[in-house]
Amino acid sequence: MGKIVKILVLDDEEDSRELLGILISKYFEFPHQVIFSKSYSEAYLTLKNDSFDVVFSDSKLPNNSENKILDLITNIKTQIIISSALGIESFKNKNKRPMYFLQKPIDIDDFRIISQLVVKNLQAHENSLII
Repeated sequence: MGKIVKILVLDDEEDSRELLGILISKYFEFPHQVIFSKSYSEAYLTLKNDSFDVVFSDSKLPNNSENKILDLITNIKTQIIISSALGIESFKNKNKRPMYFLQKPIDIDDFRIISQLVVKNLQAHENSLII
């Protein structure tokens, strides 16, 4: 992959952010830059000023019960991975955007599988011709 892939990690729990950072560095074997946000308001400013190839987001953030973060991700190529301890049934994908789901606590094998799918999609976008 030729370009640096930009990844946003959004989670209010420091341990979750750190774990995702470690897993990303281990399983995303291409040049990447990771930006960490601990709140919706912080991520809002980040997403208003920059675009990302991949976004990892906790499904429930304080002051963000409807997960409004998805409303800010307008780039159709951005891949979204939602994580939650409550299970996939607790997440309402009102935007109907394609996304991956990680159950908390995060299982390493699940993360590895999702990261492989994300990498394949990133490579496909890089190699695609838009006409």
